[in-house]
Amino acid sequence: MIIYIIWISKANSYLSKRIRPFFNYNRKLLSKLSKCAWKVLSSYLKESVSLKKPVPGVVVSIQTFGDFINFNPHLHIIATDGCWFNIEIHDKILS
Repeated sequence: MIIYIIWISKANSYLSKRIRPFFNYNRKLLSKLSKCAWKVLSSYLKESVSLKKPVPGVVVSIQTFGDFINFNPHLHIIATDGCWFNIEIHDKILS
């Protein structure tokens, strides 16, 4: 059984409304946004455990519309509550 946490990052501040056009006209920035979220969340999860070489599990989904079908880029994130360790043994079990 894997315990997980769900995060929804909604960008509703004044600053985010000012930068939304950049994401609207350059959709490649959306993948950079999700990679940035992965790096920050991964670092946070790795620092929260005392294991050697911890491996967090995260699924990031990009959504580009809001409640009123307006352009509102944000991320939906499902992450493990902690990290795996000894990933080599984990890979052997799965294969």
